[in-house]
Amino acid sequence: MFERYTEKARRAIFFARYEASQYGSRIIETEHLLLDILRAEAQLASRLFPTPGTLESLRKEIAGHLTPGPRISTSVAMPLSQESKQILNLASESAEKLGHRYVECFHLILSTLRVEKCKAARLLLAHNVDEKEVEAATSESYRAAAMEIRAVRGEELQAARREELQKTVAQVISLWAAHDAGLVRWFAEDAQFSDSRGTLWSGAKLDKGIEAQFAAPGVESEGVTVENIRNLSMGSAVVILRMAVKGSPAQQLVLVFRYGPSNWQIVSGHSSLLETP
Repeated sequence: MFERYTEKARRAIFFARYEASQYGSRIIETEHLLLDILRAEAQLASRLFPTPGTLESLRKEIAGHLTPGPRISTSVAMPLSQESKQILNLASESAEKLGHRYVECFHLILSTLRVEKCKAARLLLAHNVDEKEVEAATSESYRAAAMEIRAVRGEELQAARREELQKTVAQVISLWAAHDAGLVRWFAEDAQFSDSRGTLWSGAKLDKGIEAQFAAPGVESEGVTVENIRNLSMGSAVVILRMAVKGSPAQQLVLVFRYGPSNWQIVSGHSSLLETP
């Protein structure tokens, strides 16, 4: 399904799962998707909600529609709601309607509006956001996204680029196993990271989050293994790592990599504690 999705669109869906876990939801609802679509596509969001304070007001409304519960580990299987599935299924159709090859965040907003009865669509319509307005705002954003994809796509991740990813992952494993906060240098400037306590770190605070998570005293690693590497297309990859910890539950690290001008960088990540067998 996600072969045509840009890195930014995949990232929004990845963090919708995080939003759901923080609210204690066992299902990824349309409101969780909308929260992270607007966060990932900040430029488009500001165009759709130009009045100061409107976007923040919408975010508060979305939060108000969610019923908080005990946080759930993101290692727990968390399916999409039927309406969220509809949104993702309609996203490609929204892109095709506009003659676009790739699926971006604004296509997800268009498909949200087409699932008229979902809460996310009702919230958008209540703020006078309709399909025509979104379509009118997409052309410039799409051209920029398409240029970025062409810059990193090359020949569909040639063997040399795959080798570079393996080398980068090996260095990340080495730093993680050593609890070295130097791991932060592999994170992109616009990266986000959520730690095992559920705190989301980004921007100027990212260094502190990495240090708190990976330089914590008293953690003795018994080895890190690669559980999975997937979505090797359009210059992006998802890597899942697992660390065995002496006397404690194992830790899982899920990382989304993007290929930049010279090497792979981490654009989002999530660490969680796994249940002991």
